Amino acid sequence: TAMMGLSKTDHIVSGTSCSPMMTSVAFSCMIATAENEAAVAAIADDFAANVQWNRWICVSATNALVATKGKQVLCLASSGDLFTQIANTLLATDWTVVKDMTN
Repeated sequence: TAMMGLSKTDHIVSGTSCSPMMTSVAFSCMIATAENEAAVAAIADDFAANVQWNRWICVSATNALVATKGKQVLCLASSGDLFTQIANTLLATDWTVVKDMTN
């Protein structure tokens, strides 16, 4: 749960994360699958409350979002063009942004 930025794993059946330890551009993406649609909002809130803006040595994320699609909840933290390109791709593939944050 710590690698995904979550405080608990209640109602999560699976999840994965991608967050390079060393990079010149801040990037972190986590996806969790809820056991049911009723748990999606709680997982989204947990992601939003625990965004790790400064998890890298030399860079920080400036933007983050939490999006949902069915029982999946995604949390993206990044900066600049990379963030914009991924966010636009999510919107084009029917993800719904439920939290949009700026550091």
